Amino acid sequence: MLEIALLYDCDDERSWLVPKLSLLLHMCHVYMTIREAADPIPFVTNHRNAGAVVNTLEDHGDLALYGTGDDVFRLRTLLQGIHVNLLSRLEYTQKASTRKLYGYELMDIVTESGRELA
Repeated sequence: MLEIALLYDCDDERSWLVPKLSLLLHMCHVYMTIREAADPIPFVTNHRNAGAVVNTLEDHGDLALYGTGDDVFRLRTLLQGIHVNLLSRLEYTQKASTRKLYGYELMDIVTESGRELA
């Protein structure tokens, strides 16, 4: 809950520091948009820390996103899958020897086919 993520928009050359949990929630909404499915995931109003996200998501881990019965895909599984994809990028990072910052495309992490999201 206390981790911070740096987001950088290469096109507009703008950046934001956001709670990592906020980033993960946003990526879940992006995932549902890509699937062109109804998005039952709660939205969080403007907030200064991840506490608001935690309060909003509390008791929503078992929220069914799609599927039925034993094949239901839940919010908890999506959050964990996207988090694994994000963490897996760490193995590709190296200590910077210059003043350049290297990052990853948001859509590559949300849609990475090499990791099990669903």
